[in-house]
Amino acid sequence: MMGLREKMLSDSGMPGLQPRVEEIAQTLCEWTGSEDQAYQWYVEHPIASLWNKTAEQLVQEKDLVLVLDFLRSSDQLAQH
Repeated sequence: MMGLREKMLSDSGMPGLQPRVEEIAQTLCEWTGSEDQAYQWYVEHPIASLWNKTAEQLVQEKDLVLVLDFLRSSDQLAQH
């Protein structure tokens, strides 16, 4: 099975996006508690505020910044 980072790099189709992929993967793993849960969330969970698209769909559309901004704002909300 492909790991989360490899899946995201494959989905993005752009090796130059690796720093953003790493940041998203790390944030997701911290947010969900494990790489397996992060992977599942990445491929299955629609994000209501982002047109009900999954993070996987957004990465495939090269919208990594939207995913990262969502995760950062969600992380901030969880801390307050």
